Amino acid sequence: MLKNQTLAYLTSDDWQALAEIAIHQSYALGDVIIAEGAPTRNILIIRKGYVQVERSHQGRGVALSQLGTGEVLGEMSWLEQTGASASVIAASEVEVEVLEELALQSLLNSLPGFSARFYQSLAVTLSRRLRVVSDYLSQPNEQEQRSLRIGNISERQIPPGLVAIVEQFKQTMVNLEQQLQRRQLSPSQAQEQTNLTCQQLLNSLRQHSQTEALMDSAWSNLLAFRDLEQLESGIGDYVFRELFALMMSSATIASCYSRPRGIIDSYEVNQRIDANEPEGDGWLGALIDAWFLSSYFCQNRRQIKAQISQFLQYYIEQRYSQNGNSVQVLSLASGSGRELLDVLSRSEKFFATVIDRDLAALRAIRQEAEKLGRGEQMTLIQTDLLLLATGQEKLTLPPQHLLYSFGLCDYLSDEQILQVLGWAHGQLADQGMILLTNISPEHPERLLIMHILEWTPYYRTREELENLLQKAAFMPVNQSIEFDGSAAPDSEICWVVGLKQRSK
Repeated sequence: MLKNQTLAYLTSDDWQALAEIAIHQSYALGDVIIAEGAPTRNILIIRKGYVQVERSHQGRGVALSQLGTGEVLGEMSWLEQTGASASVIAASEVEVEVLEELALQSLLNSLPGFSARFYQSLAVTLSRRLRVVSDYLSQPNEQEQRSLRIGNISERQIPPGLVAIVEQFKQTMVNLEQQLQRRQLSPSQAQEQTNLTCQQLLNSLRQHSQTEALMDSAWSNLLAFRDLEQLESGIGDYVFRELFALMMSSATIASCYSRPRGIIDSYEVNQRIDANEPEGDGWLGALIDAWFLSSYFCQNRRQIKAQISQFLQYYIEQRYSQNGNSVQVLSLASGSGRELLDVLSRSEKFFATVIDRDLAALRAIRQEAEKLGRGEQMTLIQTDLLLLATGQEKLTLPPQHLLYSFGLCDYLSDEQILQVLGWAHGQLADQGMILLTNISPEHPERLLIMHILEWTPYYRTREELENLLQKAAFMPVNQSIEFDGSAAPDSEICWVVGLKQRSK
């Protein structure tokens, strides 16, 4: 009988008594150990293997967690005398020790002190879970609220040149709409003018956000003192307010903006950028959408996903050729998972686990995997990565060979990244690799990201990412794979690879 943290207050004699009443059972991969809603009253302790906990039928949905050796199942149903709140599916060959309700109740009534220790163990475990939920819900989330985009600049401090460009932009769009309505302009001509006008706007915004230009704005109204950072925000606020209606006619920009402030990644946004099929409202919406989808920002996101896909394919082939065993790949909060699905369509040599908070993304990945006939190669788990990284949530995985994430670091502070890297280090097998990306501080469309999309990511250089890898005991390595097409320059999105060295 295996001891565990859920029943931490039991003595050696208690465990011996439990071993005497336990019934050993085995399950094959995919077997339903506990069905959601089933009136089970037994407690199970995993002796070997892994199980998925999910609220879906026959293991075809998204898991809430994956548990391994030593974990306890069914304690909530046993306490509440209700049906199982979730299904438990064997994620490998599984062996469990079953404590049947009547035998356990008899032991609680007959063994001195056992009942108090048993209930104390469950009470402490449930208290910890409640504290985790309470702490999580009570934490302030600055990203949930949009900033007040006024008061950062006085009217006299708005550069006249920028005002002229903004007014020209609006007038050009009005003219384009009228010409399209009258069939005086072809769609390709309208797109060319839209692209030119949008780029002129961004160039003007960039010009008037330079230090020298900001100093000129500050001197234009000495009675309204603003520091340079506040002035830059004010200039962006002005452009945002003036052009909000036009920009929101773009389906992709509107999807970005509909997210909580500071978070643009979602399944819908990623799908739109990946698909690169312009949509929008009115005569102008699709034109502005096409301009945005052709921006460096969107092009680079598509390009880096294609390169990650190539890296995954290369790594899986190399690892498989070395030992002939299936490769374990772990994807962390990578949105639509397009890069992983691309590899899934070509290879049967790996199993992938995807962890994300976005249930819509996980469900879509599941559907795509099943369309490819590869659903059995995917394990999808909905949970909060930071709770896992800080030990507040449990997840037991087999040793992973490759762990990657697209864009996760954009949203995390250095401290949070180190927490995630510490957790990731424990999930990787010896010589396992980790791949991370981060948007670069030299990104050419930083002002578009900040003032149109209202996204404020953490920018990092390759060197800064590599330093974080080293602090977490990874060895940064140079990837040697030759990519199709041009390489993504560090001025847009940088990516690094780390190696977990062999245990001594």
